[in-house]
Amino acid sequence: GAAALARWDTLAALLTGRCEATALEAVDFCAGLAETLRIPPLGHWGVTEAAVPELVEQAAATSSMKANPLPLTRDELAEILRSALASTN
Repeated sequence: GAAALARWDTLAALLTGRCEATALEAVDFCAGLAETLRIPPLGHWGVTEAAVPELVEQAAATSSMKANPLPLTRDELAEILRSALASTN
C-alpha cells in the first residue's frame, strides 16, 4: 500500500537527487539503467509465455515473496512477468 509507495518515492529521491521525485521516476530510472547497462530482456535468456504459470508458482513459493512488503497475487506476478517479457529493454 501507501507505505510501499512511500519507500519507492524515497528510492526515487535517492536515485535522481530530487526530493520531489516519485515512485514512477524510480521505475523509469531503473529501466533506463538496465538499458544503459545493456541488460538483455528475459526473452534473451529463453523465457517464454509458456513458462509464466510455472514461474509464477515458483515465485509465489519463495521465502522472499513471503517477506515482500507489498504482497502480490499470482495474477499480479503473472502480469509483471508478462510485461517484462514484452519489454525489449
